[in-house]
Amino acid sequence: MPLPDVIYADNIEAWVDGAQGAYCVRAIAKRTLMDKATAQGDCVEQVEAWYRVARRAAWTTLAEVRNDYRHANLVGDKTVFNIKGNAYRIVVYIDYGRQTIYVKDLLSHAGYDEDTWK
Repeated sequence: MPLPDVIYADNIEAWVDGAQGAYCVRAIAKRTLMDKATAQGDCVEQVEAWYRVARRAAWTTLAEVRNDYRHANLVGDKTVFNIKGNAYRIVVYIDYGRQTIYVKDLLSHAGYDEDTWK
């Protein structure tokens, strides 16, 4: 099974629904995700660790995700990963069939609670 791609999209729902095609998504390098982690200030190591696991994963269900991340939760159609002792959240959409992860955001606990990511 191929390694998943990591994608960053401001409007994942439109891409997944096909309303805007592939033009609203762009592939990101590890550096982009790490820039977001650096901007948060103290979660770089945890984001690097998450990225390494996600990049090599071949998850086909949420149960398999939870084998690696026990506290991963499904919120709507997004999977939320708690990192750094629940201080930060990585919000993603996982297309299990395509083995692709679409990164919605990296948020502090307080930023996640604002619900602006939904």
